[in-house]
Amino acid sequence: VSDKMNKTVTVLIERRVKHPLYGKIVIQSRKFHAHDENNECKTGDLVEIAATRKLSKTKAWRVAAILEKENAVAAFRTLIGATNPAQAAEGTIRKLYATSVGENAVHGSDSDENAAIEGAFFFSGLEKF
Repeated sequence: VSDKMNKTVTVLIERRVKHPLYGKIVIQSRKFHAHDENNECKTGDLVEIAATRKLSKTKAWRVAAILEKENAVAAFRTLIGATNPAQAAEGTIRKLYATSVGENAVHGSDSDENAAIEGAFFFSGLEKF
């Protein structure tokens, strides 16, 4: 919902529940303040939060993962590093864990279109969400 505070984001959680008397589906919502150490979250991102110790008067959650965001493919490619582990930047997954081009520790598509093609190759329509 908001990323205006330093290292803190406001997260809106919406639940759809059946009204106990009328049976109509209603939306219940709550807002939480969550810790975002690197200020990576932006308004509109889909995030997962996890409970943590009390960090301030209103903050007892942290951002566990950013599930959907703008330019997610480019950000993921930066995180995993170059295909060749010898050319990968320090701190990337491939630099840390891959042994060669043929034995990479992780695979990442270079675009949304290729991700859809590769996903269809490995998974049936029932396995994708």
